Amino acid sequence: YKEENKIVPLPSKIVQKERDLTPDEKLVREIFMDIKRTKREITFFDEAADTVAYKNGGVIKTAKPSAPIEEESFFASKIETHRHTLVKMLYTFSKVNHFMGYIQGMNELLAVIYYCFSIDGVPEIENYIESDSFFCLHQLMSELKDIYLRSMDTASIGIHKFMEDIGGIIKRVDGEYWNYLLEQKCNIQIFSLRWILLLLVQDLELKDVFKMWDALLADPERFLFFRYVIAQYILEAKKDVLEQDFSLIVTQVQVIPRSLNVQDILKKAGNMLAKDKKNDWYAGDHYQIYSPRCYTQISTLSKKSI
Repeated sequence: YKEENKIVPLPSKIVQKERDLTPDEKLVREIFMDIKRTKREITFFDEAADTVAYKNGGVIKTAKPSAPIEEESFFASKIETHRHTLVKMLYTFSKVNHFMGYIQGMNELLAVIYYCFSIDGVPEIENYIESDSFFCLHQLMSELKDIYLRSMDTASIGIHKFMEDIGGIIKRVDGEYWNYLLEQKCNIQIFSLRWILLLLVQDLELKDVFKMWDALLADPERFLFFRYVIAQYILEAKKDVLEQDFSLIVTQVQVIPRSLNVQDILKKAGNMLAKDKKNDWYAGDHYQIYSPRCYTQISTLSKKSI
């Protein structure tokens, strides 16, 4: 990562007029526009880049977001914050992975990975947080690329098939509920697309994201299992959406109640998956089975977040 970062230096100056921007500067501006909104409630990301979260006890410190981050002051700042580091990493990722580039949503995934390493509590890895985070993002996106790339949308391993599988799970578990959603013309894509692409980062508290990712990334079939997790969240909303019209259904389902216990959701999703495996529903052409990958760097997240 450090070698690639030297080969592809981060543009140091952003000019205001769009037509005056170079392609690299346009890329940095695009990334900045997402990073400035990423996890604004967590104060860590606005601290100096040499600040490590575990030195503060690993506690997730939150605060009401301050004034909006201005582009000019951000790039003119002499103090590099963790947000600057995130911009730099995503810029480098985009330049190294030409086939994919930067796609909105990567900022949210990287923020979780980077923060996780920052609360690890091992002083020996302090100098490797940035490079290790970059590596994990690269590994994660190598598995998520099929649902991120538009060219793969209609493929057998694309996002449309992913959501079709989720619909199949709901239909088998509760056919009446599924038919009701169809009658109301409520396509699950409306509220599940963000959940899938961001692995629930924007819809759960960070401590619960850690627990969710711990389960997903430690499971060799985690993206198969993730289908059942999404299906379970939709099933949990049943009592709130029956007899409601389209607009209220979307409102009720797409906001995951903070009262839902992540461990309960994981347990119910696991039970559904086990039942489908027993009935051989998950085999063959029904699902794309992903091969196991090693994510030991972030496999103990839930322990550190409690």
